[in-house]
Amino acid sequence: MIRLEFGLSLCGPLMKCLAEIGAETLSAATSFVDAEALEELAKTAEAVRVVVGDYAVPREVYERWRDAVRIYPGHAGNLYIGARGLAAGGAPLTAAGLRSPAAANFAALVPPAVLREAEGYFHELWRKAQPLAEDAAVDASAEDLLRAPHAGEARRANERLAEALGPGAARCLAEFRPGDCARPVAEALRERYRGCGRVEEACAAADVHREVSPRRLLAAPDSAHLAGHPACWLRAFAVRLVEERRGFRSGIEAYEAMLKAAAEDCPRRLRAPAEEELARLQDGAYRNEAMWTIPYRLLPLALTLPAIGCRIEGQTRKDGRTIRQIYC
Repeated sequence: MIRLEFGLSLCGPLMKCLAEIGAETLSAATSFVDAEALEELAKTAEAVRVVVGDYAVPREVYERWRDAVRIYPGHAGNLYIGARGLAAGGAPLTAAGLRSPAAANFAALVPPAVLREAEGYFHELWRKAQPLAEDAAVDASAEDLLRAPHAGEARRANERLAEALGPGAARCLAEFRPGDCARPVAEALRERYRGCGRVEEACAAADVHREVSPRRLLAAPDSAHLAGHPACWLRAFAVRLVEERRGFRSGIEAYEAMLKAAAEDCPRRLRAPAEEELARLQDGAYRNEAMWTIPYRLLPLALTLPAIGCRIEGQTRKDGRTIRQIYC
């Protein structure tokens, strides 16, 4: 063990760190979790609570540990709060993570005031996080999820939408080309789902959800495009909605908020088109065009909002125009 100043120690395997900080009670905010790790901790821990940042967990976690695990979309990193101190580092809460000697994990025994502050931080995460639902359970290990996080979900959703909307719209769903795609996709949505009983994009989402989980859509890689929009934009917006628990009064307001979230949180190559689109929205003529084609721009949101407990609804005004609102 290498002892560092301020009581911080580089302790190697995560299990060794957890023993040092007093894991008889443990609160963990981690990137991945599996049932084997939870079972190992349960042998000695009186209470374990886990907030996981992935949008899916191995099925055994859902079946055996659903009351002890919640999902906080977008959370990254690994923080462990024990009875006497804190641990952090590169190891997620998996069986391999507990044992790996290669992970750089740190532990520190901290004063009660610092421990209470960390516990308060975790309490807020837990309060805002989503309880595990059955569609979060997948037949894969946490290590498999770590290596290949739902790479094909956005592709499958786009294929299903293409079947419903026809070839004219299909060409636009796999890449980001709003200038070319917005109108044909919006027209196809209106034609296909007119009179469906809800706003068109919500009806299209209901069709897709028969085959694809909203949680897995949000877990698609940054490079994936869902209905023509980068998946990273959707995750950034989902995190804002989870944190703020607020709705939006119009589709254009929600779209603009998604762009702002993406411009702050997404990697540079995905941030740039969000910033460019925000700049274009300052042009009144372009903004009017965006409002006309708003079903297309809200389609990826309609596909993913159910994963965080939100929905799109529509209200028809006296002039016949539908105002789309997001409720959380």
